[in-house]
Amino acid sequence: MGDIDRQLIPSWDRQILDRQRGASVKPSELVIVSSFRSVADAQIAKGLLDQAGIHSMIRADTGGGMYPALSGADLIVRAEDADRAAEMLQR
Repeated sequence: MGDIDRQLIPSWDRQILDRQRGASVKPSELVIVSSFRSVADAQIAKGLLDQAGIHSMIRADTGGGMYPALSGADLIVRAEDADRAAEMLQR
């Protein structure tokens, strides 16, 4: 898993995450905590973070679901949760 990728997430991805959480969520910087070869692998990692109470989302370009195996998937968390999330994923 290695070091946290501090790449900033585009604002349109932040807006999607905010809508999923509801209007009461204040904007925060999002970072990619890990990248995976498949969406399925990212979903397993997301489940671990969910159990730890760390909000996350998966970003993947699968061609609208037509080509799920062609690209990897990024697991995204709030910047303030990045270190804790990385620690959970390394266990």
